[in-house]
Amino acid sequence: EQQKLEYTKKLLKKNELDMGQPMKIYDLAVQMIELLGYSLRDEEHPHGDIEIVIDGLRPGEKLFEELSTTGELKNTSHPKIQLSVENGINPEEVLKQTDQLESILSCREDTEAIQLLCSMVPEYVAQINTPETVIIDITTKPEGLVTN
Repeated sequence: EQQKLEYTKKLLKKNELDMGQPMKIYDLAVQMIELLGYSLRDEEHPHGDIEIVIDGLRPGEKLFEELSTTGELKNTSHPKIQLSVENGINPEEVLKQTDQLESILSCREDTEAIQLLCSMVPEYVAQINTPETVIIDITTKPEGLVTN
């Protein structure tokens, strides 16, 4: 048993597990409601305990979560464990870009900040012309968040 645990730890350093078939969040929510002894309130059951409200995706939310940024996977000796081949990240470059981003944000240069974010995270898709502007004052605590 200890050997299996060590083997798994070794493989998990930069690996992905086969997580099985995708599951709908709605179905999971219904299961959780029922497992806790409550009933679902919907059109068929108007007197149920808990109603599930679907309000759509919010800005920045994703329908799917990628487990690999490159999509390149290598098989391992275990049939349900795959090695994710990822691009390396230079820690010094990340620190440099983070400092640069902080400087840009302190000057309220939104367009420049978005451009830098897009270069730092190629998978990032900027949402331009959103109906709401968020201003963050980095000199105060998180309570300093103001929305216009």
